[in-house]
Amino acid sequence: MNSAAFYGFAIALAGAIFTLILYALGFHTEKLDMGQHIGWIGLVFPVIGIAWALKEKKQEAIQDGQTLSYGKSFQHAFLIAVFWSIGSSIFAAFYYGWVNTEMVDYVIAQQQIQLEERDVPQDQWERVANFTRTVFSPGAQAAIAAIAGLILGTIISLVTAAFYRYQPSPGRTLDKDT
Repeated sequence: MNSAAFYGFAIALAGAIFTLILYALGFHTEKLDMGQHIGWIGLVFPVIGIAWALKEKKQEAIQDGQTLSYGKSFQHAFLIAVFWSIGSSIFAAFYYGWVNTEMVDYVIAQQQIQLEERDVPQDQWERVANFTRTVFSPGAQAAIAAIAGLILGTIISLVTAAFYRYQPSPGRTLDKDT
């Protein structure tokens, strides 16, 4: 398995484990309102994973006396994001289809409280609930995970690639013992 696939699937696995821990602790059910905020912590996994992979790529370039341009760094990081998106998409379909099938009910209950506080007529509640059921279907969540992973992965890749490019100094010889 190439390093982009390894890191991409490792990031997806870390995110899946984090999601399952949040579920086990009730942050995707009874404590959903708090879980929506805690879930953003999961973005640390792609940032760390992509940065770690690019650091490894840079070390290889230094050892081989090669350059690692911004474009090559971005290309490698983006490929990691593609594999992360694939892994996250598969997990999302599994999670919403078999593990946390009741999450949509908690979301709808939370929405109904908000709609009631805003004095939204009850006839509109059903439309909101139907839309929410559609969005929280396993297929929709898989698609959302793939698209969000690519968007976030692109942003993370653009930023991290700037820090991990490498251009050896002209005339510099590399000492293999260091």
